[in-house]
Amino acid sequence: MVSVGNGDVAEFFSVLLLTMMFYLNYYSIIGFLYAFFGIKIDVSILALFIFGLSTCLILYFLLVSRGKSNSIIAQFEDEDESKKKNGRIIIISYIILNVLIFMVSILLMAKRNNEVH
Repeated sequence: MVSVGNGDVAEFFSVLLLTMMFYLNYYSIIGFLYAFFGIKIDVSILALFIFGLSTCLILYFLLVSRGKSNSIIAQFEDEDESKKKNGRIIIISYIILNVLIFMVSILLMAKRNNEVH
């Protein structure tokens, strides 16, 4: 039951969450490149906006448009409870791991900045 808005809210939020995970991966890669190899990549706000918008659009057309999300949901309707639980654990672990890797990359960048200056 959807109490506010329409039934597409979950689909759009999943696309936004995936986009945020891609942003974390992107920034983590930039952080590790700088921390380990000294490669500094300057990213403009416009580039970030274009990256986010294009990622959202690509994910939308790959996963949501033309009822694709319904077919994905139908594939997993017959899953037993243990497989659903394992899937949830994997997804939560992926999100936590992404955030931790991002935080480590920030700490490594800060450490490199302290050594350079």
